[in-house]
Amino acid sequence: MTKEQLLKKLYEIDRLAETYLKPHGKALWLYEQCRDFSVWSYRKSINLLKDKRFQWFIAGCTVYSLPAAYRAVTGQGRLPLTPVIESSNEMIPTNLPEKILVNSVFPGATSSVVIGETINKKFEVSGYKKHVSRLVGAVTGTSLWTLLQYLGYNLCEKFELVWPHGANPFESPEVYPFNILVGLASMAVPYVVDWINSKRRKP
Repeated sequence: MTKEQLLKKLYEIDRLAETYLKPHGKALWLYEQCRDFSVWSYRKSINLLKDKRFQWFIAGCTVYSLPAAYRAVTGQGRLPLTPVIESSNEMIPTNLPEKILVNSVFPGATSSVVIGETINKKFEVSGYKKHVSRLVGAVTGTSLWTLLQYLGYNLCEKFELVWPHGANPFESPEVYPFNILVGLASMAVPYVVDWINSKRRKP
């Protein structure tokens, strides 16, 4: 069944329902309210799924939560196929490849799109200021996430809450400079993704 055939069928059903309910005023009113709400919800859902901000938010949350979910379920501190980086410098995380991969998407790239594009849309920003908005978004999102990590780390230390593998669920303050650096640099990732998508759409 094509889209046009489906819409035609739904229209016929709607006409039949209105004809049947017409003698019953309250029932017809309730049906119309439910129908209009359903159509409104459908259109809003479609627009939301097409919104770049929503897409990046879902992608960022997914990429960041998968390693955490793996550790919570398996009790393993290291992801499969990811090497451990031994370094005497505490500012360099031992899971360096994972950190670069994950932090290149969340929070920096995600917040640069979600917050930056919201600013652009709300204030009708144009020109180079769009890129400034992206930078503001990356800085804001990375800063807020770092603050959350700091508060969570200290609370878990205070109440002695740990992952199944024995580590604090939140990251230690020593790696925050590295996280911030990667988070700010990752604001370039959405531009790369947009460029790749533009190349794929070209015949």
